[in-house]
Amino acid sequence: MKSGIEGKVVAITGASSDWRPLPPSLRLRVRKPKPSPCGTVYSGTKFAVAVISEGLRHEVGGKIRTTVIMPGAVDTELIDAGTTHKGSLEFLAPFAKLAIPADSIARAIAYAIEQPADVDVNQIVIRPTVQEF
Repeated sequence: MKSGIEGKVVAITGASSDWRPLPPSLRLRVRKPKPSPCGTVYSGTKFAVAVISEGLRHEVGGKIRTTVIMPGAVDTELIDAGTTHKGSLEFLAPFAKLAIPADSIARAIAYAIEQPADVDVNQIVIRPTVQEF
């Protein structure tokens, strides 16, 4: 990195990338997220984006703020046109019924960006209230 560079990076990953280890006191009370059925590679790439973003935050030492937005079910074209795989289509049908509007994610991005320079919102997990995973 060149010295003097400052800014904000917002990465959109997916709720399936939220694999932070839980402290021992919570391990029995909180269910860890699982990759979506038929979505192992998809979930892995989303996790990679989250880890790279966190690594960047550590490497630049406060000059660049990073936020990872991890949305759950969102009403996008991916639901309608993202796959032809039968198992994936069967998984996506109920997923589409509970999806929140993309505008909800836009508001989360705006929140992260609008923070003052001394505040870094590192992660936001946003999903429909009825989404179980």
